[in-house]
Amino acid sequence: MALVVGAIVVSGLLTVPIVFGIRGVETGWTTALTLLAGELGYLIAAVAFLALRSDRSFVPVHRPNGAQLRIGAFAVGGGIVAEATRQLAVELTSLGAASTVPGVEAGPLGIALTLLAVVVVAPPAEELLFRGVVQRYVADVSSTRGGIAVATLLFVPVHVAGIALTAQGYRARSRRRPS
Repeated sequence: MALVVGAIVVSGLLTVPIVFGIRGVETGWTTALTLLAGELGYLIAAVAFLALRSDRSFVPVHRPNGAQLRIGAFAVGGGIVAEATRQLAVELTSLGAASTVPGVEAGPLGIALTLLAVVVVAPPAEELLFRGVVQRYVADVSSTRGGIAVATLLFVPVHVAGIALTAQGYRARSRRRPS
């Protein structure tokens, strides 16, 4: 629990300067940058935890082979296409999707930054923190089921809060948008 709270604090420390320090920047850029900074905060907390451990084999890492690289590239490409399609559908229709990042408002570079954060950075950062570190640590001191339960109990509220905050921002933007 302390590790996840620490990760949230690190994420906050990275996002606060973006939210309050960037004046005159499009909302899409601010949102995309805060999303990226938040995920980097998770990654930093997980790596810091692992660096402090004396057992370097806690999260086994190996060099992927060619087949694994091809599968990874296909998965990342598919994720980019799926997220881009979802973002575009929300912008071009009356769909109001919670957790939709307003990357389109920031133009092509904003969209690229949003996709980088959502598809490339978020999955490995969250997997490392919640499954690689939290789940494995709890499983080592209790049981596999306990590790899964604790990781899930910590993972879900973090994402529910993020979806709620993003949905709130989406509703605020929708009210400002001319019909």
